[in-house]
Amino acid sequence: MAGVFDGHGGTAASTTASQLLPSLFSTELASVDVKATSTHLEDALISSWDSTCQTYRGGCDERGTCVADYDPVEGIIMAHVGSQDLIAGTTASAAILSADDEGAEEMIVMNCGDSRTLLFGRPESKSSSSSSVVHFCTRDHSPSDELEGKRLKAGKDSGLDYSLPQCSLTRWWLSVGDYQYAVSRSLEGAFATSKGIVSDADITKIDLSSMLAERQSGILLIASDGLFEAMDNEEIGRDVLSMRESGLSAGDTAKNICGLAFEKGTKDNVSALVVYLE
Repeated sequence: MAGVFDGHGGTAASTTASQLLPSLFSTELASVDVKATSTHLEDALISSWDSTCQTYRGGCDERGTCVADYDPVEGIIMAHVGSQDLIAGTTASAAILSADDEGAEEMIVMNCGDSRTLLFGRPESKSSSSSSVVHFCTRDHSPSDELEGKRLKAGKDSGLDYSLPQCSLTRWWLSVGDYQYAVSRSLEGAFATSKGIVSDADITKIDLSSMLAERQSGILLIASDGLFEAMDNEEIGRDVLSMRESGLSAGDTAKNICGLAFEKGTKDNVSALVVYLE
């Protein structure tokens, strides 16, 4: 398992999720009597994420230990003091890599929020119909996303107290009481969840064996939204592929791509995880 958890309003949610999700996932797999199949892995990932969300949300709401404060001037949520109806939250993007007895490799990707999981690789043939190095990318759950807008509107039309996306210049947000959220899905407390910022995750299965047969130098990259504020998917993909092919380790490639984001002017914090696929 590899993943990135991008917290806001403090580190309570991101720390809890990054520690609890792998543990619960392992426990789910241990309960399977036979060798885990891709279906078992998918079910275990969904179940462990749901349990992580319920555990965090219940504990913070009951004890009030994860409250956050909102700065209306800067438009940001800060941790540890202030509003009792708002707690620290986190996005989550994680991938499970597995192989069966015949050597077939598969990846199961879970995404909730605007952190992003991507698969890169150079097309094997120069005559390929696509010159893009991007094989797969998760969908960002942001207020500007058309599908998220439809989900929120459908919820509001059904009588739920959901917020609807709003935009000022180039900035999209959801109004949650007196607060503004730049994500439409993430792990939040009961108050934000009641406004439509749910923790439901997208789950995608990817045939890695087929990808690696069609592309050279396969790379998995998972990163927080600060990276994509400064660089697009194709640019990131070409840079990390060049770094790998020049002999850099996966760890150094992750550090370098974060550094490039800062050089290009990102104003957000950046976390990136890189895995080389063989």
